[in-house]
Amino acid sequence: MKLYLNKKENKRDPNLMVPIIFDDIFKKVFGSEENADITAYLVSLLLKIPYEKVNGNIVFKSTKQDNYRVTDKLAKKDIVFIVNIDEPLKLNLEMNRTFRLSKSIIDRNVYYESNLFGSGLRIENEYKDLKMTIQYNFNLDFVDRVEEVLIDEYLFRNERGNILTEKTKIVHINILKMRELWYNGKYKTFTGISPDLFALASLLVENEKKEFQKIVDEVPIKTNIKEKIERIVSDMNFDDELIEKYYDLDEEREKMLRATFEEIYEAKLQKDLQEKLQEESQKIQEKFQEKFKVESKELQKKFQNESKELQKKFQDETKELQKNLQKEKEKTIFTMYKNGLSVDLIAKYTNISIKNINEIIKRNKEDN
Repeated sequence: MKLYLNKKENKRDPNLMVPIIFDDIFKKVFGSEENADITAYLVSLLLKIPYEKVNGNIVFKSTKQDNYRVTDKLAKKDIVFIVNIDEPLKLNLEMNRTFRLSKSIIDRNVYYESNLFGSGLRIENEYKDLKMTIQYNFNLDFVDRVEEVLIDEYLFRNERGNILTEKTKIVHINILKMRELWYNGKYKTFTGISPDLFALASLLVENEKKEFQKIVDEVPIKTNIKEKIERIVSDMNFDDELIEKYYDLDEEREKMLRATFEEIYEAKLQKDLQEKLQEESQKIQEKFQEKFKVESKELQKKFQNESKELQKKFQDETKELQKNLQKEKEKTIFTMYKNGLSVDLIAKYTNISIKNINEIIKRNKEDN
């Protein structure tokens, strides 16, 4: 996967695209009447209920809030709708595109959920008629960085764990971590989460066209939904205003984006190596089985030797990959330093000690 590029670089590279995580595309894909079947697919994964039960039972609502209290920009939720199933649910989907969730963003989303929970109750109704309300936050970070739960649910409860009400819930989903797990194959260990949701999370973040298409092809959903998602993303990526809006990033934010995408870049390379190893191993096994009847002992010995060589080759390639990756990281750090970023800030954004940063800078100065 290529690193996240700015507006100017993106226009030079036809292989990149504006990903779904950006507001306009996110709302078009999951928040419009004409694409309610896509929203139904997402909801079926989140609520773990059949798609057929959700499809056709979604009613989108206004995302506006009380403008006398907050500014127009902050008064708009991303997506709000009601799901009319056994018990009607009000759902709010929020895309948080920051790589470090600030307290103000979390507070804002709690305000959104509180506002949504209390809205829509008519005078003649009683409080028992309040609908169950769930807010789903799609994040690029963990809210709880200690436990690091992929899908983290929050309820109103006291210190002893007693739940005050189950009618309102806030759920935080780290889609960037889910994407990493999708690429390294470790998503299979999460038995309580649908593999489709991992694939969809990867789809939201992906900014490389080839990888985007590969994920779309792998997700086992209805053909018409796949085609809709592809068409929406493709059409909106031809919108020059959208590219101007979302790729005109300031230098500091771009550096943070690059550092974050480097983490998942490494995971993808590891997955590619594992796939290559599996493919080579399969070829050797087929060859072994074909000759086994004639030269059983000799072939077994040959297979063992080839396996050792293949393992050594894999280890060598892995070491070389890690070496190259380290060089790229050091190059990026040195570039940040040459561009005037202080050692303290570089250490902050890269989670590398100041001592190691200084050693990297010293080595690069000597090489140059």
